[in-house]
Amino acid sequence: MFAFEGSEPERLRLNSVLTEGLHKTGLDSKNDDSTLSINQLIQRTIKQKGSFLNVTEDSLLKEISELESNYVDKNNDLDANVDLQESQNKEEVKVPHELKTHEEFMKQKEQIISSVHSALNESSLSLDFISLLISCVRPQAGSLSMSPHLKQHIKIGSLSSDRVQPSENQNLSQIESSKIGRGWKLESLNRSAQNLKNSSLRLRDEIEKEKNYWNGLIEVLKSNEVITTTVTKSSKEISVKYGFGDAGSNYYDKGIGLMKKNPIDGKLYFEKVNPHQSEKTNKLVNVKLYNRNGSDVPVLIGESDLFHRVQKFTAEGVTQEISKARFFLFEEELFYQLVKEAATLVSLQVTIESNKIFIDLHDEIIEIETVALEDVTPVNPELASNKRADQIDTFLRLMLCCEHKNNLDKKKFPPLALSQDQHLSSSLSTTLSLLRPIITYNKHDRTLKQVEDVLILMLTTFYNNDKAKVDEIMSKDYKLIRFCNDPNMRRLSATKLVNNNAFIRCVSSPSTLFKLFVENLKIVIRLRSLSNSSYSTINMKIYNVSETSGSAKTSNSLLNVNFTDVSQLDNCLNWAVAHYSTKIS
Repeated sequence: MFAFEGSEPERLRLNSVLTEGLHKTGLDSKNDDSTLSINQLIQRTIKQKGSFLNVTEDSLLKEISELESNYVDKNNDLDANVDLQESQNKEEVKVPHELKTHEEFMKQKEQIISSVHSALNESSLSLDFISLLISCVRPQAGSLSMSPHLKQHIKIGSLSSDRVQPSENQNLSQIESSKIGRGWKLESLNRSAQNLKNSSLRLRDEIEKEKNYWNGLIEVLKSNEVITTTVTKSSKEISVKYGFGDAGSNYYDKGIGLMKKNPIDGKLYFEKVNPHQSEKTNKLVNVKLYNRNGSDVPVLIGESDLFHRVQKFTAEGVTQEISKARFFLFEEELFYQLVKEAATLVSLQVTIESNKIFIDLHDEIIEIETVALEDVTPVNPELASNKRADQIDTFLRLMLCCEHKNNLDKKKFPPLALSQDQHLSSSLSTTLSLLRPIITYNKHDRTLKQVEDVLILMLTTFYNNDKAKVDEIMSKDYKLIRFCNDPNMRRLSATKLVNNNAFIRCVSSPSTLFKLFVENLKIVIRLRSLSNSSYSTINMKIYNVSETSGSAKTSNSLLNVNFTDVSQLDNCLNWAVAHYSTKIS
C-alpha cells in the first residue's frame, strides 16, 4: 500500500464493481433517495418506519449501529471474495481504468476552466451585440445590458437593422399564386353550389313523381279495384285484377295487369301482364238481324248500337284504362263462349263462317260478329229492328253473367267424389248456354202462333165462318198462360225471387198453356219446347163440362193425347170438337 525507497510506488487497488457503481441494479437506481423530493421521502419513511410519533433517539441510534454492522460484514465478505479471486486468477486481473496522476488532473482542470472562460466570453459578445442592436430602438434598455468596454468605444444606437423588401417579381408571383388559389376556391364553391342546386331540383322532381304515383294509386283504390301482390320478379310493381275469375269465370285469361310508374313524370299507368294481350286488337260483339222476305238475299233490318258503348272510353286516366281492359276482356270471353257453343248447335241451323256466327230462324237470320274499336260507326237509325238487336246483344251479356254466377255458386259447395260417368258428363257440360235460349224461345213462339192459328181456324169452321162469334169467344172464353216454366210468374207479389235467380225462365224449357171453352167443351193445350233440342211437344186434354144443381159445374175427361206436330193437333182438334159437340147436342 505504501511506496518504499528504490521501488515503484504501489497504487491503491480498489474493486471496480464498487467504485464504478456496477453493483447497483435498475431497482436501486429507481429507489435512489437523492432523486426524491422531500414529500416523497417523508411518504416513503412513513411507509417503512411508521409514524414519527414512535421514533426516539435510542431507536435511531440502534438502527444506525445495525446498519453499520451489516455494512462491515458485507465489506468483509466482499474483500474475502476479492482476495480469493485474485489469488486464483492473479494473472488475469486487469484494472478497467488507470488512475490519473496529479499532473493529468491539473491539466484537465485547466482545460475545463479555459472552456468555461471561452463560453463566457462568447456569451458576453453575443449579449453586447444584441444590446447594441436593441439600443437603436430602445436606447435605455440596450445600455443596461451593454458592457462598459463597449460603451466606451461604440456609440449607443450605432448598430441598426432594416427590413428587406421583397422584389416586385416575387410580389407578382405571390399575387398570382393567391389569385390561382382563390380561383380554385371560387370554382369549387360554384361547383358545390351547382351540385346542391341540381340535387334540390332532382329531389323536387322525384317528390313530384312520387306524388303523381301515389295519387294514381289512391285513385285506383277509391274505384274499388282489386290490388294484389306482384306476379313478376320486381318487388316495386303492383298488380291489379281486372278479370272475372273471382266472379266465376273459367276463361283462360284471368285478367291480371301491372300498375307501373312512368319514369318521365311518375304517373301511374296500366299494362297487361301477358305481352301478347297488349298486341291484340280491341273488339266488340255486334249483332245484326236480317229478314229473308222470300228472297235469296237477306235484308238488314236491325243492328246493335256499338257507338254508344264506346263513348265512355274517351276519358283518360289509369282507372279508365282498367275499365277499358275489363270491358274488352268481357267482349273477348263472350265471343269465345259464343263460338264454342255455336260449334255444338249445328243441328239447330247454327253455322260459323269467316269468324261470324249465323243463326237461321226460318224467316230471320241473326248474325253475330266482332268489330274492331277503330271500325265502330253509328248505326242507321232508320232500321226497324235496331232495338231488338240491342236487346239480343244485352241478353247475351246477361246470360254470360248468369253463367258466371252459377259457377260461383257451385264453388260454395264442397266437392263430391265423382264416378267415371259423372266426370265425363261434368266435362261435357262446360259449354255455356247463351244462344240456345234464343233459339228455343224463338221456335217456341213460332209454334205458339201456329197453335193459336189452329184454334182460330177450328172456331171459324165450327161456327161456319162467323167472325164475330169467333172474336167473342177468343176474347171471353180463351186464355193464354205463358212462361209456365218460370216459378217466379206464380209469385208475382213475392218480394224475393225463387232461388234468388232471375234467369230460371232462360235456363229451363219454355212452357205455355192454352185454355178454350167451346159450347160444353173445355180444351186445355200445353205446349212445351225442350231446351236441349228445341223439340216441341203438345199435350191436349178435352173435358165435357155440365151444370149441376145450382151454379156448380162438373167436368169429365173426354180426351188426353200428345202430339209432336201442329198438323196432328189440327186434325185431332177438329175431329174432337165436331164429334163431341155434335154428340152432346
